[in-house]
Amino acid sequence: MTELYAHLNGTVVDQPDSSTLVIQGYGYRYPGVIGYGGEQIGILEAVSSKSEDLDTFDLPADMKGKILIAKGGITLEALRAVEKAGIKGLILGTIKPHVLKEYSREDILTVMGSRMDLPFTIILMQGFGCAMSNALYQELASHHGMSASIDGSTQLRAGVVRPEILIALEEDEPQQLEPVNTDRNLHVNDFVQLIREPHFGAIGRVVQLRSELQATEAGTMAALVHIQLEDGSSIQIPVQNCQKIGGAVS
Repeated sequence: MTELYAHLNGTVVDQPDSSTLVIQGYGYRYPGVIGYGGEQIGILEAVSSKSEDLDTFDLPADMKGKILIAKGGITLEALRAVEKAGIKGLILGTIKPHVLKEYSREDILTVMGSRMDLPFTIILMQGFGCAMSNALYQELASHHGMSASIDGSTQLRAGVVRPEILIALEEDEPQQLEPVNTDRNLHVNDFVQLIREPHFGAIGRVVQLRSELQATEAGTMAALVHIQLEDGSSIQIPVQNCQKIGGAVS
């Protein structure tokens, strides 16, 4: 008998066919920008709120089975140290391209997601060159000690796929989901780039921010941002699906 991990805590609610199960669960989902490595499950541990690279002296003593969260990047020496310690994943704001290339011995612009053979998964929440905002780091860090499922799967061409972090809640059906922090350094009139399909790469201006959770087209609950695109059209998307590219303008 072969055991398969569902990658998500929940209840089986349907079996459409012999090879498919539908699982219902409650929790939090955070999309990243770029990921390397496949599916992993581990315990979240927030280790650094500084924008500078995570170094060996910043690392906790017990890292085995953990998914470490750092606001900035990570040094080559620290990458080698966390591999030796047996971590499951890294959630970073960014990473220096030459550091990842030297560590992985791969072309990081053409080989990503599960195609990169790494001992743990790396998810970049802001991409290359920019640390996480304080708001996003604090939001992720608020789940310290919880079990999370991460997937570094990334595809940037047709059929765009982004890495994701899933943090399941233990209760079958929570009485109330707390609104997520929508700051992420976003303000009305900020310019943003959309990082999820079907509008991936589009540029727009923030018209309105909503802090309360609302239903999305995908059937999930999320804090939404109202954006006016360059062509004049307006859309409403989850705040996690865009990133700031400039300051507020009048």
